[in-house]
Amino acid sequence: MVKIGRCAPFLPDDRKTLTLFELKSFLFDGGPGEWGFGVGKKLDKQEQILDITSDVTGEPHETARQSLPMHANEVGHNPDKKVTLLARPDDQDRCVNFFLFLQDEMEPKQTIEALVDYGQLYEDIRERKGYGLLNEYGNLLGHNDSLAKCS
Repeated sequence: MVKIGRCAPFLPDDRKTLTLFELKSFLFDGGPGEWGFGVGKKLDKQEQILDITSDVTGEPHETARQSLPMHANEVGHNPDKKVTLLARPDDQDRCVNFFLFLQDEMEPKQTIEALVDYGQLYEDIRERKGYGLLNEYGNLLGHNDSLAKCS
């Protein structure tokens, strides 16, 4: 595997307690929740989250947007999409590293999409965005679905 970079943290304020991160995510209508990563080390005796979003906008901050891993897409439950990146938390360094993961040989000049699978921990984000298992096979509407906003 080849390390292609890390996704967090970039700035001192990227380290937050889970309580503060959840409050921020609530205030920004869930947006920051898409960009947070948990690490094993505590911060102020609480679970620590690496948050690459701006405290002003709730969107990824400029420094984070310059990171290659930040631009990876999530495979969700689409069996046609192949994982090409692995996200691995490093609890010692309190960061998340991304590695190239190719399952098939590539031809010269062939391009592939940067795809990562965040696993079950990301399912609530998938559901909010409308492509979780309950959206696909149940009756859960996504956050942007007009019917969900009326109910």
